[in-house]
Amino acid sequence: MKCCLNRKVLLGLGAIAIAIFFFAPSARGALPLLLVAACPVSMMVMMSGMSKMGSSGKSCLADQADPQKTIELKDAEIARLEAMLHNNTKTNNV
Repeated sequence: MKCCLNRKVLLGLGAIAIAIFFFAPSARGALPLLLVAACPVSMMVMMSGMSKMGSSGKSCLADQADPQKTIELKDAEIARLEAMLHNNTKTNNV
């Protein structure tokens, strides 16, 4: 099972925890909050990364071939396979 925690977020939260521990000893009560915040912050970082990937300007449909060309390629593959099957049945009957 893949964990929902992003490595960069965990490193950032760890750095914050260390900074709080050494530089703000009176705020050590906030350390458990960092554990609770780890998953939601990680999910937000991942969602922002996914949105940046999706806005590259290309559409998923732009990568697909022309539908007519796809049909022609599939028809050619079917014809090739039928010819192989026909040749194979002739060889087995002899």
